[in-house]
Amino acid sequence: MRMDLSLREKRALSGCRLDVCRGACCTGGIWVDLLHVQRILAESSTIQPWMAERYRQPVDKWFGDEEMEHDDFPSGVGIPTAVGPRDGDPQRQGCIFVRDDHLCSLQLASDALGLAWPGLKPFDCATFPVLRSEGELLIDHESLEPLAALGCLADEDIPARPWHSVFRAEVELAIGKEGYATLAWETAADAAGDAMGDSYVCGNAGTAKGEAST
Repeated sequence: MRMDLSLREKRALSGCRLDVCRGACCTGGIWVDLLHVQRILAESSTIQPWMAERYRQPVDKWFGDEEMEHDDFPSGVGIPTAVGPRDGDPQRQGCIFVRDDHLCSLQLASDALGLAWPGLKPFDCATFPVLRSEGELLIDHESLEPLAALGCLADEDIPARPWHSVFRAEVELAIGKEGYATLAWETAADAAGDAMGDSYVCGNAGTAKGEAST
């Protein structure tokens, strides 16, 4: 898997701060792989008590009717989560799985079921703002840009560090611990003067997802 240089850009961030952003990244919903949608619906009775009451029923309205065909989805097909008003934040729309306290009902239901991370939470939600797309891992600046006005990831009065360091857990979920270690090492090597191109192949990253590195 190729590692985009955006992962090595530096920002003065400590990570996501839900008390500041109030789930800004959830305002537009998320495209979810068809197989994962089916998994969520199979656990609907467990998920419902964790949701905002207004969205618990009907279950067949939890996802939109539109479909997107793309190789990024394991099944080849993605379906969007439904979006609606958020009683806990009346100024915003949001994914219906976001509660009034800005927490994710899918994540809470997963914890209740004792599922390993990310459980029922869609993969791209669990890794945000790190994005795995078309054989490349990158920081999803395209999605982040409109969220800045909503308080998402504002710079803090702390030393700047690479994005991959700020979101280490998300990167490790995407490419594994060995892949992250290689990325961190290559970032340090580049800082020492090793020039690279716009993107490069992280030595162990491909194998973390069953792909051959080149």
